[in-house]
Amino acid sequence: MNQEKNRAKAVVFDMDGVIFDSEQLVIDCWLLIAEEYGYDPEGVKQCCLDSLGTTTAKTGEIFKKRFGADFPFEERQKDLSRIYHEQADGGKLPMKPGIFSLLKELNEAGIKTAVASSTRKAVVEQELPPMPPGNPPPPNPPRPVLLLAVVGSLRQLCPPPVMILIVGFSDSPFATTTAFAAVMPSNADVTVI
Repeated sequence: MNQEKNRAKAVVFDMDGVIFDSEQLVIDCWLLIAEEYGYDPEGVKQCCLDSLGTTTAKTGEIFKKRFGADFPFEERQKDLSRIYHEQADGGKLPMKPGIFSLLKELNEAGIKTAVASSTRKAVVEQELPPMPPGNPPPPNPPRPVLLLAVVGSLRQLCPPPVMILIVGFSDSPFATTTAFAAVMPSNADVTVI
């Protein structure tokens, strides 16, 4: 088989849990909230796990289903944001080991990189290391549209034949479904890992 055809020309990374070790910090912050307000910590942790990779609205539904319709999710979400940013802002959010060297190697090999995240764009731009020139900026619409848009942009930047790897969209059923939507059937040149 032709090696050039099988060589990835672009890699799309999920941000949380792949580039940054942010998912555990979110869980830890929710557990602090559980302690402060007397919520069942195991229930809170399960809600966190069930909501990985989803939207804030979906997370609110998960918490209200578990703790009741009167659960003050919006208020607790404000608490979460405050605690999280106290612990993560200013470059304190831990990055996954090896991410800088991986991005450098991909850049040196001429492989385009992009980030697709459901995290707000301002947060992505604040926390993300600078991406090499020629890479699409990290947008932030809902993941299915976002990932398809990023894949489309990378196809335009990369000469054919194109093979794009999608890394890290397996942290939740929602994220996995989204990633596989990007590879079905007209996107056969996209691989989810």
